[in-house]
Amino acid sequence: MKSYRDIISKGYGTVEMDRHQDKRGSLCIAEWEDLPFEPKRMFWIYDVAPGESRGCHAHSECEEVVFAVSGAFDMFVDNGKESETVRIDNPARGIYIGKNVWCELKNFEPGTVCVVVASVEYMHEGYIRSYEEFRRIFEHRGEDAAETRQLATVQKTGMSLVKYTPERAEQWNEFVARSKNGTFMIDRHYMDYHSDRFEDASIMFVDKERVFAVLPANVDREKGVVYSHQGLTYGGLVMSDEMDSVRVLEAFELMREYYKKEYGARKLMYKAVPHIYWMQTSGEDEYALYRCGAKLSACGLSSCVNLKSPIAYEHSRRNALKKAQKRQLKVEQTDNVEQYWQILNRVLEERHGLRPVHNSDELRLLMSRFPENIKLYAVRDEDGRMIAGTYIFIYEKTVHTQYMTATEEARRCGALDLLIDYLIAEYAQTHEWLDFGISTENRGLWLNEGLIYQKEGFGGRGICYNQYDLKL
Repeated sequence: MKSYRDIISKGYGTVEMDRHQDKRGSLCIAEWEDLPFEPKRMFWIYDVAPGESRGCHAHSECEEVVFAVSGAFDMFVDNGKESETVRIDNPARGIYIGKNVWCELKNFEPGTVCVVVASVEYMHEGYIRSYEEFRRIFEHRGEDAAETRQLATVQKTGMSLVKYTPERAEQWNEFVARSKNGTFMIDRHYMDYHSDRFEDASIMFVDKERVFAVLPANVDREKGVVYSHQGLTYGGLVMSDEMDSVRVLEAFELMREYYKKEYGARKLMYKAVPHIYWMQTSGEDEYALYRCGAKLSACGLSSCVNLKSPIAYEHSRRNALKKAQKRQLKVEQTDNVEQYWQILNRVLEERHGLRPVHNSDELRLLMSRFPENIKLYAVRDEDGRMIAGTYIFIYEKTVHTQYMTATEEARRCGALDLLIDYLIAEYAQTHEWLDFGISTENRGLWLNEGLIYQKEGFGGRGICYNQYDLKL
């Protein structure tokens, strides 16, 4: 895979495509992954009258690669701090034009055919069509760029990337505990319970052993993909309060180079930490993903109850709750994992033909390692039989239900409604959110409307679990 980091930073530059030639003629190949962006549109220009020019604009959202597949023309480009004219006369060599870069195609040879590959579908807005206006807007870009390069140099000399090893586990865990968006799921005592299933590719960003950020990750060498993280609900860059936007941009530059060189990876699949798990605003990573050209590849829709400002229950949920109270069902915290697990396995098998991701031994292990963070709640009927239950994962601001299950009898008598109502009341004074988890499948393309109906009946409203694909 070609690297275009330098020309993207500059705003323009030549792009070479693979060319094959034999006695039959020439063949030029442009694979989409070999371009500086993922194309959304292509168009061509021909029969340009003598003395006429094309382009004569800059665009705030669109990137292009321009080829002369026949003939030749001059391309005048201006990125705000420098300008030049480039002759385009080779079918295998195009010119990249970045966002907010002025371009003008002129001096066309007769019979020239110009092909343009663009990063976005056509949009009328976003153009600057006056060169004088362009110069007025971007006349200080050279000074700004010099300041940015100087700042980036400081960051490059101050922050470095190191591979995580088990010897750094204590340092990792201490950092996650004081980070602005980390949770106990990123603690190595949690992550490493299934270390035999994944090849770890976690990394740390340090300055003289002072940690600024960590990235939980694993790699699939056969697929050439790094994940953050396949074994976790979310991964993403876990950051300190000092990890500002410039450092995050630098971190992404470092990690892209590292994963390409260390593993030969071609793609990073990145699951961002949803904002309800942040202790401090932490959106710099999603901005960096946008800057790097990442694409949203999955969007899971979860439902969350705002415990500090709840929405009233719907009528159907209130009726189900009355049924459960009439039956004198009781909610309790329990350690009886086996009894609960028998119900869970039976329900998943009968209703969905599935088995839990974890097994009972793994959940017991995690409960022993995180007794204040992982708890089991159950509903018992008037005879003391367990008929429903859920694990809850308890974070600083958020309580997350996991493996909520109920027998057929429990579903008829409102046992889950009683359990949810109990949890809302139990944690309303100490936490801000109750997260029911996602109700979507197939990367978010299918919504389980029946499942989300129950969650929304308790005042749950949407929060997105986003996954991004980033070409390395």
